[in-house]
Parts: sequence; structure tokens; C-alpha cells
Amino acid sequence: MSEPPVSRIVGVTGHQTLSSSTRQAVGRSIRGRLVGSRDLVGVTSLAAGADQLFAEIVCELGGRLVVVRPAKNYQDSFTRDEDLQNFDRLFSAASEVVEMPFVDPGEVAYWAAGKEMVDRSSEVFAIWDGRPAGGLGGTADVVEYARAQKKEVWILWPPGSSRV
Repeated sequence: MSEPPVSRIVGVTGHQTLSSSTRQAVGRSIRGRLVGSRDLVGVTSLAAGADQLFAEIVCELGGRLVVVRPAKNYQDSFTRDEDLQNFDRLFSAASEVVEMPFVDPGEVAYWAAGKEMVDRSSEVFAIWDGRPAGGLGGTADVVEYARAQKKEVWILWPPGSSRV
């Protein structure tokens, strides 16, 4: 009898605004770290930018998505139609949705969702320039929390990367 596959459960945190060249380089980094994973599970809030890029690659590689939705009205936080359309498409592909107990999006909801993502993951990809968080629950806060929880954190910020 063969052993069941061991899930690789990877969460993501990262910047919402990535330059085009950074998006391409980060995409290659994500793909390179995930390709060949057995029973891949990606945990994400599907925020614009890094989260959506990660989710697209997980889906391309045949993985499953666990979406941690920070608030019931999370869709109201998207300012670009393209990001909202990507959210809707990727959300519909989720194999599991974790609803956080907030109605409206905001820093407290994002921070709770970030911690939930870390708690559900065995490792975390951080698409992060190393700077402090711009508000509660930002990438730096989530990285600090992941490290405090003894999760393996992979910083994916290739040389020459930039935010928009």
C-alpha cells in the first residue's frame, strides 16, 4: 500500500503594488519554489498584487486554494476593476473559504486574516521589500507573526524589484 501524499500548505503575504518587471520576476520565484509540490495547498486572502499572483500560480500547478476572506464586504476594498475581477475568478476556484468575523474591511480585519493565513500554513511566502508595515496587518507584521509562530518564511524579492 502506498503512502498518502503529504500536503504542502503555503501561505502568502505581500505587496499589492508591484512593477511589471517585479511581477514577472516574483512569478518566476514563486513558480520555482512550488513546481513539483505534491498535494499543494495555497492559503491567501486574494488581495490585489502578490496574493493574486500566488493564487494564479497555485491553480496553474494544479494546487488547491484556501481563501481567508478578511470581511464580508471585502470586495469593496478593491479600487481597480481588474483586481476585483481577478478576485472573483480566483474566489470561485477556492476549495475552501474561511470567513473572518468582520463586516467591513480594514486594518483589524486584515491583521486577523493574516494571522489566520499563517496559522493554517506550514510555510509562508513573503513578497516583501523588507520595509515596515504601512498599517496594522501589513506584510511586515505578518512576517513577524509567522516567524514568532516558528513558520518557515521565504522572502521573495528578487534583485531590482520595486513597488509601484
